[in-house]
Parts: sequence; C-alpha cells; structure tokens
Amino acid sequence: MNLRSIRLVCFSPTGGTRRVLEQIAAGTGVERVTRLDVTLPGAPAGFGEAGGDDLLLLGAPVYAGRVPEIAMERFAGLRSRGGPAVLVAVYGNRAIEDALQELSALARAAGCVPVAGASFIAEHSYSTGKGPIAAGRPDDKDLERAREFGREISLRLRGAERVRDLREPDLPGSPELRERPVFPVMGPVTDPDRCTACGACEQLCPTGSITTRAISETDEAGCILCAACVKGCAFGARALKGPFISKIREWLGENAAERREPETFMASRRR
Repeated sequence: MNLRSIRLVCFSPTGGTRRVLEQIAAGTGVERVTRLDVTLPGAPAGFGEAGGDDLLLLGAPVYAGRVPEIAMERFAGLRSRGGPAVLVAVYGNRAIEDALQELSALARAAGCVPVAGASFIAEHSYSTGKGPIAAGRPDDKDLERAREFGREISLRLRGAERVRDLREPDLPGSPELRERPVFPVMGPVTDPDRCTACGACEQLCPTGSITTRAISETDEAGCILCAACVKGCAFGARALKGPFISKIREWLGENAAERREPETFMASRRR
C-alpha cells in the first residue's frame, strides 16, 4: 500500500518526543505531513477522520510506566477509517512498562491498525547538571535510528497490499495496564532572585498551572511534574526540589545510569 499522508500527533512538554517523531516521519519519505501537537491547553481536538491510506504517527512521553492522563485525554478525538498507526513511547532511561500497550489500545479505539511501535530515550524530566539522567538524549545516534525506523515502516507498508494483511506487532508491556502511582501534590519552586517574570514558563505549561505576577507561581494541584518550565527557563529560576524528588533522583542515578538504546517492533505479514 502507498501512504497518502502522515498525521503526526504528539504530547511533548520538553520536546524530546516531537524530535523523535519528526525524524521518523522524515525517514518514511512521505512528503505530506500534518502535525498536531496537543501539549498545550487549547490545542485542537483532532484532524477529523483520517483515511485508510493516512498513517497516524502517535507519540508521548512515559511517566511512571504510563502515558500521562492529560495526553490520553487530548488524544481522544483521533479518528481513522482503518489506516495504519505507529506508536512511539519516549522514556527517561528507566522503562516504558505499559505505555506502548496504552497507545496501541487508543489507536485501535480510534479505528487504526497498529503496524509498528518503538521506544526511544529522552533526557529525564528530573535530570540536572549535577545529576544527569540520559542527558542530551535524543542524540544524533537516536535520531538516525528514528529515520531508519521510518524507512523500515515505509518498506513494510509498501510490501503489503492492504494494512489488514499485516499482523499487529508484539509490543512490550501488559494490556492490563498497571495502576498509576499516586504522587504527592507538588510542583517546581521559583527562585525570586533569578525570576524576571518574563512569563516563558507560563507559556510552556501543559496544564496551564503557572501564573506570572511579581514572579511565576504554580498551582501544584494541576502540575504533572513534566519539568517543561524548569528546562525552558533561560534564567535557571525554576527547579524541582524536595525529599520526594531527591529520592527518585538518587534511585535513578543508581539504577538508570547505563545507556539504553531505542527498540522497535514491526508488524509481520499474515500467512
């Protein structure tokens, strides 16, 4: 089958997921790419119904082994008339757990046929200069692998007459999704000596939980601890701190320091 277009859909607070998806799309060689970034409040709910020859390229970060709830809510408007879907989970060098299974179930519910999945690595949200966790990822090697994956997807689809001729890929994780862990209500703190009240962090917040007055202030009840505001502050005025975050950083430093590589999962031909 030939692809008419790609519909690239992502939730990407710190940009790593979107960078990976862009390179996968480039690798396919498909010229027509429509983008829907649902990271920020007020993002469009969907594209309208995609056709059977439109590829859905769907990606999200992994938070505690799951796709963030807010991402799943914003993906809910996706619809397809039996087109192929590629699912991408981007994690901070710990584990993807059930995230690909979660994206696969959503794609099927939208009318898509999953034909490939992948896990890629991006710098962990809690990474710092003093305690780096997958710092600088996705790097050039990751992005080249993403382009190669795109080429593999294109070849596999061109080798099938119909998407239904392909058997769905065997994805890691369990369809019986693990329960989401309960995190304490908290958010980044602002250093008043560094904050210029420029409002950049407010514009980056996926949940609209930051307001800028004399300094930036966070509604902790809405914070998802994505660290978009921390990494996006040009003045280093935002930081994730406290015993809970310190404990996680310590564990990650001991258990997630070794470099992990992307993994890909491809549909096979039905016999």
